[in-house]
Amino acid sequence: MPPSPVPPLLVSLFIAYVALGIIGPVTPLMLLQAGASASEIGLVASAHSVGFIAGTLGLGRLIAVLGHRRAYVVVTIIAGGVTIGMAMVDTAMLWAMLRVALGVGHAGICLVAESWLNAHATNATRGRVFSAYMLTTWGGNVLGPLTISFVPASAVLMAIAGIVMLGAGVPVALGQAPVPQAPARQRVMLMGLVRVSPVGLVCCLVAGLSNSAFYAMTPVALDAQGYSQAEIAVFLVIINLAGMAAQIPIGLLSDRIGRRQLAVCVLLMGALLGVALYFAAAAPVPVVMALGAGFSAMTSGLYGLGSSQTSDRLAGGDMVAASSGLLLVWACGAAIGPALAGRIMAASQPWTLFVYLPAIMASAAIFTVVRMVLRSDAPRVERVVAVAAKGPG
Repeated sequence: MPPSPVPPLLVSLFIAYVALGIIGPVTPLMLLQAGASASEIGLVASAHSVGFIAGTLGLGRLIAVLGHRRAYVVVTIIAGGVTIGMAMVDTAMLWAMLRVALGVGHAGICLVAESWLNAHATNATRGRVFSAYMLTTWGGNVLGPLTISFVPASAVLMAIAGIVMLGAGVPVALGQAPVPQAPARQRVMLMGLVRVSPVGLVCCLVAGLSNSAFYAMTPVALDAQGYSQAEIAVFLVIINLAGMAAQIPIGLLSDRIGRRQLAVCVLLMGALLGVALYFAAAAPVPVVMALGAGFSAMTSGLYGLGSSQTSDRLAGGDMVAASSGLLLVWACGAAIGPALAGRIMAASQPWTLFVYLPAIMASAAIFTVVRMVLRSDAPRVERVVAVAAKGPG
């Protein structure tokens, strides 16, 4: 039996997300030190997602030309080099430009990983495979906030993150497992994904709109409440640990009780916990941390649920095109989320972040319930349909 491609890929993903976990909290903290406003920080955070959008639109061709293994190595080199470049500049505009390039590299990492994992998984195991994927990425993210508990946010720490990212391609480059056949060049037709699974698409969109704003802008809200950098770092570690711990249960439950049913549960619980956070602005620190952990646990699996719901209904040859489409939708949400949240926070007060988040969650829960009423789930054995996709031109 040939070796499985999953372990070396997950090791590479873990290393990449350690770097991304450092970059995430260091960016707003360094901008705060430079005197940037909430709106400026939100725009810099959104710049990453603009690059991510560009990556999802163009990097499918890179996989078609190079194959999964070599494409993964290339995008980690791009992301690592750009991160080192971020350590050398000190203005929000230059950071935003480099964050666009980092977003392109990040999109490539996700696109290669998801299409590779989808090719390896079956409908009966996809929830568990994707929960392992999400567990790995969340686990890597935990180490970033943990690092800033001991090392102040600085250009040196950003450069270290870039070096870590450069090492993320090594396990995949050295792996011996066979890779999926390089797909034909495909362009995703988003309307095809809408027809396949509107709930899957909405879950991916909401994951972008909410999680990106939560992780990018919560440090700003906590800073405004008088939290120290150490307390902010502990909060970020706790919410990442909560999100990581939730991945396996979410994956198992989604395979057993259904993706849409579980999506409604996590969306409603996320909305309720977001409302609770809003009213807990002046509560003791442990209360805020506990509510933040609960919110993270409930919402951390949204992208995996959306991707699995959609992939259940796909033909195997459409996986790269579908992954590109889902990542594009997620990235559009992630591009809008921090910028919109930043504007709301600047127009009112920073803690209104926890008005924006539950509103998004509640709206998605209502949409999912309506879709469940309008169309029942197909039996699992029937959940394979094609996404309309075609080559360029």
